[in-house]
Amino acid sequence: GISSEGQRELALSLGRDGWASSRPPQPFLIWLALSSHADRATRVRVLEARATFIEETLAREGRTLEGFGKHSGSMVAEGVMMIELTIAQLECERDWLSGVRRHLLGPKGKTRGSES
Repeated sequence: GISSEGQRELALSLGRDGWASSRPPQPFLIWLALSSHADRATRVRVLEARATFIEETLAREGRTLEGFGKHSGSMVAEGVMMIELTIAQLECERDWLSGVRRHLLGPKGKTRGSES
């Protein structure tokens, strides 16, 4: 268990506004910001890798969500909500990624940005 001092520190930490107002940088978004410096083959490869990652992660999170039905306890509801949010975010990114592909690769295979 957590000591009394640990409980107090945890309560103080959980009361900080930063939990609700900070967003860590996502590596893929940093790549996207720099992608105009990549050649077309690199863009295609990374975009396909991201799409694969999203699909694999969606499948894994779906299995995890199904597994929660077998459990009970004080943190099950929170776990379900966290996984549901993760799935919704991944589905949103999957849909958004098709527009990213069009923008970075251009219509009919024409490359935008770097012409390497």
